[in-house]
Amino acid sequence: MQAIIEGDGGDTEAVGGGNDEIAAGQTLQCIAGQHWSAISTLLGTFEHAQVWFIFCLKPNDSHLSLQMDIRTARFQIRSLGITELAIRLKGSCEIRMTHSEACDRYHDELTIRGIADGLPEKQRLADLQRVLRLNDNQMAIGSTRVSLD
Repeated sequence: MQAIIEGDGGDTEAVGGGNDEIAAGQTLQCIAGQHWSAISTLLGTFEHAQVWFIFCLKPNDSHLSLQMDIRTARFQIRSLGITELAIRLKGSCEIRMTHSEACDRYHDELTIRGIADGLPEKQRLADLQRVLRLNDNQMAIGSTRVSLD
C-alpha cells in the first residue's frame, strides 16, 4: 500500500506503507482514509436532504415504446398506492430546520408573542406552537429539528 504525505508547503511525496516516519506538520493520507472521509461527508448530507418519491410505471406489457396500456398503468397506480399518497401529500409544503435556525428566523415573532430569550430553544418553539395554536401536523418539534407545514 502506498500513502501520500502532504507537507506545509503543499509539496507531496509518495511513501511506502508501514513504519515510515512523518515529519511534524505533515499528514499521512491513504486511499482508505480518503474513502472514509468521502463516505462520512455523504452520510452527513442525508440529514439535510428532502425526501422525494419516484415511481416508475411500465407503459405496457408488450415492450412497445410508443404505446400506453391504460389498464396496466391503472393497475400499477392502484397497487403502489400512488393515489392515496398524492391525496395525503397534496399541498404539502414542508420546511425543516434546526431549533437554532428556527429561533433565529422567527426571532421577531417570538419577541412579539412575548416568548423570553432566556429559555432553551426547544422550549421557545413549543411555546410559540402553543401560542399560535398549531397542531403537531402544522409544527412538529423533534429533538434537534422543527418541521413547519
